[in-house]
Order: sequence, then C-alpha cells, then structure tokens
Amino acid sequence: MCIRRCFLQGILGVTSYNIRISSTQSYVPDNRKGRFNGTFLMLTTIGSLLGQLLAGLLTEIMPIRGVLSLFMGISGASAIIIMGRGRNEVKPIYNKRQ
Repeated sequence: MCIRRCFLQGILGVTSYNIRISSTQSYVPDNRKGRFNGTFLMLTTIGSLLGQLLAGLLTEIMPIRGVLSLFMGISGASAIIIMGRGRNEVKPIYNKRQ
C-alpha cells in the first residue's frame, strides 16, 4: 500500500514539476535558460536545506509530530496565500497560448 502511494506521489510531483518548469521557461530567452535553471535549483536547494535545518532544531524542543504539523500547515497556508491570492498574476503563466 505504501509503495503505491509513494509511487503515485512521485509521479504526480514529477509531472507538476515539469509543467511548472516548461511554463515558466517559455518566458525565458534561449540563451538564458541555463542560468534560469541553475538559479531555480540553487534557490530550491537552499530553501530545502534551511527548512531541514530548522525542522531539526525544532525537534530538540518540540515533539516530531508537532514540527511536521507546523511545517505542513505553513506549506499549505503558503500555497493558498501565494497561489490563491495571486491567481490572476499566475494564471497567464500557465495558460499561455502559443
């Protein structure tokens, strides 16, 4: 059961990532796409490392379930705030006509 769920989550994550990258790269000139990818991956990696470091520090003073709930709540709220409130600015990026 867990293997199927993990597989499904991985496939959906890869599909979502590919859609996001291809949509945003259509606005980047061809000679800048390498820098765009490098910058995006660097910022993503830095955010992931800082989040993991903060989560590890918080587990020293809070129960693990509390830390997970906190981070999942922040993640969900961020998605709603950023994508929900900014949907009019984001919509043209993903719905661009070629």
